[in-house]
Amino acid sequence: MTQPQRLAVIWGLLIGLSACTTAAPEASVSQDAQGTAPTGRTEKSPSQTASGTGSLPAPVTEQPTTENQEQAVNLDRDQIPDNPDADTAIAETELTEELDDDWCSRMATQQEMNRCAQERYQQANAELSNIYQDLQQDLPASGQQALSAAELAWVAFRDRDCTFAKDQFAGGSIVPLIYSSCLEAHTEERITELQQPQLPQLSYQAADDQLNATYQDLLAVLNESEADDITDVQLAWIEYRDRNCAFEILHGSDVIEESQCLARMSETRIAQLANDIEQRSL
Repeated sequence: MTQPQRLAVIWGLLIGLSACTTAAPEASVSQDAQGTAPTGRTEKSPSQTASGTGSLPAPVTEQPTTENQEQAVNLDRDQIPDNPDADTAIAETELTEELDDDWCSRMATQQEMNRCAQERYQQANAELSNIYQDLQQDLPASGQQALSAAELAWVAFRDRDCTFAKDQFAGGSIVPLIYSSCLEAHTEERITELQQPQLPQLSYQAADDQLNATYQDLLAVLNESEADDITDVQLAWIEYRDRNCAFEILHGSDVIEESQCLARMSETRIAQLANDIEQRSL
């Protein structure tokens, strides 16, 4: 089951609880908001078009500090909404014990489900941290710099995107579940990207065109405030995409062309945006 499919299952199970949340105000998206570029642009301008350039930034010239490197992999667990009253059995679950989707969905209360999702994210985060450290040890100094820059950009994108996901349910009891599930999904995707990056199915131009169309479809169902938020998310994704591809083409274990990395990451982002659209249609 892919991560977007996993999130779709979770949302389907919990949609009956959405009445407990604060509904997003209905408002039309202005033409200016719909003009924001999701792909190759790095500046935020209402009048931008959506075509991507595919160009990568200059290589990182500064050595990231030790503090920043730790920030990239030792993700702060305080960012996850905690549930101290959750079921004791869940709270005491060892991170080495795998918690599958079905097991979490069988929890009796929302707090238990929230805690289970938090534990699942912590498992994925621990795995990612180990993979990241192993990669760093095998890289030259320039590769360590590039990987650290990519990881910091990924953390920034992940945090913005998961905040966007949970804000739809602001005030609801399922917010911790939505947030932790989003963190887990992004972490699992990052693990795959670092371990076994796949070749894309589409050309970069085709993937970029499809990404733009999906992005515009999402804008069409958002209010003005939400459209501003997703613009910030997408700009963070662009920074992450460019930093990660800069690392892959120079230091990846497999020889990969710039356009292939850009296309693959665009395909992943298309699936994420399509999932956002689906959740807002439930």
